Amino acid sequence: MIRLITPFARIRWTDQFPELFLGTEDPDDVEGLRWYEEHQLKMSEGLLELALRRGVPCRQGLLLTRSSLLPLQRYMDARAAHFNALESDRAHGPQFVAGMRFTESTNAALSSARRAVELVLRHPRDRRIEAHWQALGGSSPAAGSQESLEPAAAADHLWTQPTGMRGRANSR
Repeated sequence: MIRLITPFARIRWTDQFPELFLGTEDPDDVEGLRWYEEHQLKMSEGLLELALRRGVPCRQGLLLTRSSLLPLQRYMDARAAHFNALESDRAHGPQFVAGMRFTESTNAALSSARRAVELVLRHPRDRRIEAHWQALGGSSPAAGSQESLEPAAAADHLWTQPTGMRGRANSR
């Protein structure tokens, strides 16, 4: 699955272009593919920071693969699991798994996932990708902005989950 972000906060996805071809085939050929509006991922400074490091330029914007978003996906899944564990603790009392409080286990997973996102966002932006983005009319987040200084906090705003979907993994 490939996601396309455009300078005007539009995000679309397709499953017609396998990730493994990205980089070996001309990404400008993506115009003829069937694209769907994205409903889970929303534009934010944090997402753009990720795209400016891992995106693949094309005529309409930047392409992001599922694997390029994997650290973020892992973080959001861990975050949902931790929130569910906290809610369960409040509703039913402490839950234990293998002699450890479940919230401690989910907190450890969340911390690990947060570090993975922070590691990606510590790398500098790719100047070629950023120049392409700006040439299309996009603007880059200010260096040193609150979100770019705190990438894990920024990641909280990258995924939305429809009401009633809390805790379910985002499969796209």
